[in-house]
Amino acid sequence: MEDGTYNKDRQPVSHESGYQVGLWTKTTNAENMQNVIDEITNTWSGEWGIWTDSDTGEVFIEPCIWFADPEVAIAYARKMNQICVWDWALMQEVML
Repeated sequence: MEDGTYNKDRQPVSHESGYQVGLWTKTTNAENMQNVIDEITNTWSGEWGIWTDSDTGEVFIEPCIWFADPEVAIAYARKMNQICVWDWALMQEVML
């Protein structure tokens, strides 16, 4: 699958604004990607994301939550030990 955010039915999702925060981070390789996606879609009814670190090639897959308020999103991301928040309006990471 391509990097992006998806719903339980594995269809692409986008938002005009707001911030996306992962709940946990699981790294995998291409061979195991489908198993991780299956695990998420079988247990999580919300959105989930997949992204590839361009420096290391690691694939990150995780359930995620959308927030309207950046301060709330950043606080939650820190609580979840995330390294960044996705800014939908700017379509870029906000590093923590």
